[in-house]
Amino acid sequence: MKALHIGSTSEWLMQCCDTPLLIACQPARTHRVLMCIDGSTHAEAAVDFLTRFPWIIGTHVTVLSVVETDNQIRERAQAATERLEASGARVDVQIIMPDPLSITTNPRIPILEMSERIQAQLIVMGTRGLTGLPRLKVGSVASAIAHHSDSSVLLARDVREDDGTN
Repeated sequence: MKALHIGSTSEWLMQCCDTPLLIACQPARTHRVLMCIDGSTHAEAAVDFLTRFPWIIGTHVTVLSVVETDNQIRERAQAATERLEASGARVDVQIIMPDPLSITTNPRIPILEMSERIQAQLIVMGTRGLTGLPRLKVGSVASAIAHHSDSSVLLARDVREDDGTN
């Protein structure tokens, strides 16, 4: 209950840190990356950061999007793919459509399942996809992935969005 009231340091770091945050599980070279795209500027910042890693050349990156609404996700996934390929990564794209009988979509489950399926050593994502009251209701996807994944997790955010320059 106390964490809900004042928050925890780790949650603050995951949501508010001005620099990308790496939660490392293994000290080994990364060969397989799961890049999560949700259409947010934070996910775009994560792609930008990933393209700057010197070891990205030859790394296999799976770009994953769990479609919740029609927010041009296919175009954004294609743009991320092109930027990653330009940096030397080998990329494939996976777009998961929601169950048409379900009222809500929970992207945490397909992200964790895809991570296991491709044996991702690193999951890269933006810190925020939802904001305000909806985020309080469903929780932070980034936080859930950081807490429940066996892979290392890299979280990035678009600081320009928070200071109004975006």
